Amino acid sequence: MLKRMVQPWKCTSRNPPALKGQNHASNPIARIDLSPYTFRKVPQSLSNILIHAVFSTSDRIPFLEGERMELLWAYSSGLMRQLDCPSIQIGGRPDHIHVLFRLSRTTPVASIIKEFKTSTTKWLKPQHESLSHFSWQAGYAAFSVSARDVEMIQAYIANQERHHERYTFEDELRAILRKESVEFDEIYLWE
Repeated sequence: MLKRMVQPWKCTSRNPPALKGQNHASNPIARIDLSPYTFRKVPQSLSNILIHAVFSTSDRIPFLEGERMELLWAYSSGLMRQLDCPSIQIGGRPDHIHVLFRLSRTTPVASIIKEFKTSTTKWLKPQHESLSHFSWQAGYAAFSVSARDVEMIQAYIANQERHHERYTFEDELRAILRKESVEFDEIYLWE
């Protein structure tokens, strides 16, 4: 961005800067005199992209019982911090997880979810012999969240136990997809 403009662009043939491998006399860009302009530094890139991600264990097997679930949430929080995507709320049930997080400015959602699944699987498997076959489902659902809705989504994730007294994970995910106007094919929704 220009800080101040002293004079309009002017082309000059007097001491033009030479461009590597180019004849400056035939290149009009090489003849542009930028000396009267002062440029500002490019400002910092800022964002506040909030994501609510949901995915299940493979075949929705309830691997994440009791203390394992709490340990996974704690590990996941540290992992998200390492991925430069700090978590706001993590929760779920023995067969699925919800992660509300602030997306990094430089990493796509798919990469974050892939790294999350890979790292948590590697961390979980050695925890107990019953987890030796643990894996996450291949897919995921991710939704943008408005800053004004963060508290509502946090409460929703925190109250998963009460919520799932009435609804299965399948019912929950279908309802979220419909609410967010995401088209889906039931055949491909479940592994």
